[in-house]
Amino acid sequence: LSINEFDQRDIRFEAEAFAAFIEGIVASYGVDLKQTTFIGYSNGANFLGAIHRLHPHLIRRSVLLRSIEVLKELPEAEPLDPLIDDADILMVNGKDDFFSGMAEPLRQSLLKGQARLDDQIVAAGHNLVDADIAITKEWLSGLQSGNQ
Repeated sequence: LSINEFDQRDIRFEAEAFAAFIEGIVASYGVDLKQTTFIGYSNGANFLGAIHRLHPHLIRRSVLLRSIEVLKELPEAEPLDPLIDDADILMVNGKDDFFSGMAEPLRQSLLKGQARLDDQIVAAGHNLVDADIAITKEWLSGLQSGNQ
């Protein structure tokens, strides 16, 4: 595998385990996933992007910091449940990030699934910067006030 190639079986295996874990938390502790925000950076963001498509409707809010598409083959949607239109997603990538060119396929996939996507670019590389915090805080504030 190269630096921009991911083990597809492993992604799907880990996605199944993660989905079961989240479903267990919901059942055991009554966590409201509509009020839960998942935040991932780099590979964590890549994984959350994959979860949105592999397990639609599980994650309702996520922040993807420096994310790219990791799925080679997107899952075939079931006829009655093809969309992730109940997901609010903030995607923040660095303008000078070496990987930024690989973010567009993920962006397009999320838009195709009709996710409510806020796609931002910051003056940075792959590293996190203060602007990431400011953008994330503003986005979450907008969700809380019902503006998004």
